[in-house]
Amino acid sequence: MRIVHYSERFLLTLWIGGMWIIGYLVTPVLFKTLDDRQLAGELAGYFFKYISIIGLVCGVLLLVGAVIVARRELFRRWRIWVLVCMILMVATVYLYYNL
Repeated sequence: MRIVHYSERFLLTLWIGGMWIIGYLVTPVLFKTLDDRQLAGELAGYFFKYISIIGLVCGVLLLVGAVIVARRELFRRWRIWVLVCMILMVATVYLYYNL
């Protein structure tokens, strides 16, 4: 079970940290350094697209890990429901902007 704990920390760091880095560091730097705002917007869009894919993969893996740990108390654990909501939100945004 220790590997599940460490992998959960890693996946959460990758997912949430990636969103913070792209949202608060990369995107403002793109708009500040590039003269063409349309190009900066397109590049930021690509970054957001790829971080949403990473978010979907991390969310599914986190959900699988939570199911493995919870087993019998599956529907009583609040973490399961939070993960399901996060996955649904990311999937909605991904499908809305990419279809």
